Amino acid sequence: ELYTPGVLKQAVHSGMAEAIAELAQRYTLVVISSSINAPIHSYLELHGLHHYFDTVFGADVHQSKTKKIDMIFEKYTATTADCIFVTDTVGDLLEAKHKGVPCIVVSWGFHPVERFASTPPLAFAHTAPELVKHIDTYFKQ
Repeated sequence: ELYTPGVLKQAVHSGMAEAIAELAQRYTLVVISSSINAPIHSYLELHGLHHYFDTVFGADVHQSKTKKIDMIFEKYTATTADCIFVTDTVGDLLEAKHKGVPCIVVSWGFHPVERFASTPPLAFAHTAPELVKHIDTYFKQ
């Protein structure tokens, strides 16, 4: 009862709407979340971002993010080299690493950068444009 209204009150982080629009021109964007799908869809619709995402895999699709990563591999006939996971939690980072998917951590999220000391990501993004730069750099290698 409280979660969805609270989520919908959250603003989009500065520059992320533009970053998402830019990234969607070059890449297929997918949401993997521990939240159920409904609030994710509502949030994306509210902020005019829904059409940029091809798929949403929330908790009602499967509880395990590693399983959802496998689902992405299958749906898109993708490999670890085709994917990058953008996250703000150590748990996500560990699950993605378990599947061999590199991660970029955004510094404005749930866990502070210091929490990643023992499990460093591919890169840290401190701004939305920096996130775009890291993603583009990874896929140009």
